[in-house]
Amino acid sequence: MSESKLHRYFLSGNIGYGARLLAPLFTRPIAWRVLDSLIAMVMFGLAIALLMG
Repeated sequence: MSESKLHRYFLSGNIGYGARLLAPLFTRPIAWRVLDSLIAMVMFGLAIALLMG
């Protein structure tokens, strides 16, 4: 995605729209645990990639 398209995506309110659609899902604590776990895996993967070179 080019920088201008990415910029338009963020400014157009699509993130807020998506957040509104996902709000009912994130009323459950398990959904937050799953999201936290995915973020942790991404962070560990980035850390390992940085350490390996």
